[in-house]
Order: sequence, then C-alpha cells, then structure tokens
Amino acid sequence: MGNMTQLGHPLGQMMVARLVEVAWMPVRDWPPVLRAWGLQPVAQPDGTLMIETLSRGEVVHRTAVLESLDPTTRAVCLALAVAGAHWPVVFPGLLERVDREYKRRQRAETERLMAQLEGEEVGECTVPIAVMA
Repeated sequence: MGNMTQLGHPLGQMMVARLVEVAWMPVRDWPPVLRAWGLQPVAQPDGTLMIETLSRGEVVHRTAVLESLDPTTRAVCLALAVAGAHWPVVFPGLLERVDREYKRRQRAETERLMAQLEGEEVGECTVPIAVMA
C-alpha cells in the first residue's frame, strides 16, 4: 500500500486536509476535535489553548494556540501536536495546502465584494451601483 506519509497518498492527503480545515476553525471549537485525535486540550484563562500530546500518561509535546494566530501558524501547531518534531515528514505539503486555501478564500471574498459592487444579490443584501455613486 505504500507509506502514508508519501506526498500523494490518499490517507496522508486526507490528514493534511483535516489539519487545514481545523486551522480555520475558531480555536474555541477545537477541544472536541483534539480529544478525538487523542490530544489533551487545556484552556487557559487568557484565551490560550494549550495542546498536550500524552504518551503513557506523560506529556511528550506541548504547544499552544491563540485565536489571533494566522491559519499557517495554527496548522503548524496542530501538526506538531499530532506528529511531533517530524511533522514536515509526516505531513508533507501541509504549508502548500494552507497557502492554496488562503488563495481560495481570498478569491471567494474578492468575488463576493465584486458582486456587491455590481449590484448582484449576495446573501440577503443587494447593493445597486447607483446607490453607491
């Protein structure tokens, strides 16, 4: 079947896609996902979410995320918590996938704004050009 960490392996691609998806979620929504992955989320009073990786009941990796971090940094923190220092080998292509998602979201936002400017319906509101002039 091949090494799942190889770039292009379906399971590796699926894992990278999930890391990228979670990186864009609000940090407050991460704890159930992290627990499902076998990680220990620990919320701090200042809003920091500590992520502990346990092995035989002892912490072997610890990282932290804040809501204010960019998705690239969040994805790296998640990958570090899941795979440790070897995350670049375990999740090859992670940074490229985050970059593609950034660009996709940027294009979608640009299209949404252009539609507003052109007076096309966007969600529940329309903005006719004559009103904006």
